[in-house]
Amino acid sequence: GGEGGRPAWPSKKVDEGRLRGEVRRIYDQYLSDTALTETCVPDAVRKDLVQRMQNLEKYGTNVFDKCLADPLKTLQRDILPRFRRSAEYRELVRCHATLTAPAARPLRIDAVTYYHAGPNGDSGPGRFGLKEMTEDRRFHLHEVLQHGFLFRAFGRWLSKRRSAENLYCVHEINRFEYHICNSQHIEAKRIAFLIYRYFVLPGSLYQVSTSAKLRKNIAYALCRPTAVTFQALKGSAQEVLAAEFQAYAVTAEYQCLARDLVNFLKAERRADALLRRRGRGVKQVGVGVGRGLTVLRASHHPGARRPGARGAAAAAGG
Repeated sequence: GGEGGRPAWPSKKVDEGRLRGEVRRIYDQYLSDTALTETCVPDAVRKDLVQRMQNLEKYGTNVFDKCLADPLKTLQRDILPRFRRSAEYRELVRCHATLTAPAARPLRIDAVTYYHAGPNGDSGPGRFGLKEMTEDRRFHLHEVLQHGFLFRAFGRWLSKRRSAENLYCVHEINRFEYHICNSQHIEAKRIAFLIYRYFVLPGSLYQVSTSAKLRKNIAYALCRPTAVTFQALKGSAQEVLAAEFQAYAVTAEYQCLARDLVNFLKAERRADALLRRRGRGVKQVGVGVGRGLTVLRASHHPGARRPGARGAAAAAGG
């Protein structure tokens, strides 16, 4: 027998104190007659529950069985039919349909629009000007991730090695975080589903290495994603990218990167000058301010229109 004449705790796997604490929390939050979020159950059932809680070693995980009957009836007869008629249910069906199978269409990245933190941002510059560029300039990984031309060059090199999925994954997570930080929750949620479908779902086109537990946690968070939803996934993808970047930094492609960027910037400046001479005027393309965050925006539709001077955009694509 146990202490005080009580029967011994029957389980070696389930901690008694932890289970009793969790049962008490559920009772206080949902079943007590003073609970702020009280669930309606008959008084007789509530009294029976108190007895069961005092004999938890006998009832174990079945302690709430009698309390479930009335709430389940309410869910089945009232709440579920109303939910099925709601806009939220239609959205649920649509979102579920997008996740039942991996996407068949390749992800299209048009890294031509830049978001950057500005002069006081902690994420570094999102653009480079000719004045601060030299042909022997060397770039860090975070600079490559922040600039459209450099991003594309690194992506082409990774694609040759069939290992570009982590670059694209970090790219999309950065876009998601930008929209979350700017309270653009509808667009952030759309991107969250895209990330899951293209990078997390088993068998997806750009599946990155991650644990089954993390995949499940991300799936549970998709209905209401937050700034930390993809934090662990981004961290692991960046670790892989860092190793890939070390290999990239000793290649001929990397050694020519600054020179190629200088040539690109000169071509971009000539294109802008040509447009001005034609009297059309030129606006700086796609510059937006984030909150200490630099990301690239992507378009995923083959017919999407690309902003800015067409010649400069074409040059960015190589």
